Amino acid sequence: MDLLKAFDFLPHNLITLKIKAYGLSDNCVSRVHTYLTNRKQRVKIGKVHSSWTETIKGVSQGSILGPLIFNIFINDIFLFY
Repeated sequence: MDLLKAFDFLPHNLITLKIKAYGLSDNCVSRVHTYLTNRKQRVKIGKVHSSWTETIKGVSQGSILGPLIFNIFINDIFLFY
């Protein structure tokens, strides 16, 4: 299984649903949802910047929560094979 770009393709709505299914409190689910949503990114090449665009999937790399959320998301992936 190739996980090279896996952090970039996790849909926010599915992450939220999965965390809720694990039985975390509504407050915790809400905080994770808030952490994931309303993020924007842009590309800089030299001195030129692209316009800002909202991210609708992916987890922030280099964050503390990123690997935890990713592990929760793929925890049961092999149960369906």
